[in-house]
Amino acid sequence: STSVIEPWPHQSRVAQKVVSTFPQRFLLADEVGLGKTIEVGMILRDLTLSQQVRRCLILTPASVKWQWQGELREKFGMTVPVYDGHDLVIGVGPEQTIEPLGGAPPWKGHRS
Repeated sequence: STSVIEPWPHQSRVAQKVVSTFPQRFLLADEVGLGKTIEVGMILRDLTLSQQVRRCLILTPASVKWQWQGELREKFGMTVPVYDGHDLVIGVGPEQTIEPLGGAPPWKGHRS
């Protein structure tokens, strides 16, 4: 209810199922264009606002990682860093920053 999107019924059902059974694990995978980004955004927003989750790993095909980063920011107000193989890229456009990792795994210390 705090995002700028109006989810489709199937997106709401998925998000409610994942949130209500947390910490059970789910793999969200379906056809292109059915709203996985929206489902994940709704789930993460709920779980972070309720302080059940402080960090998570999102795996996407490399070809859509920037799209995911932008949509999560635009639709849910979430700043999600992208690991580019060497550094963490945080933000989009002129607000973008790069956080060098110096060989350390990105999941060791970064928190958004």
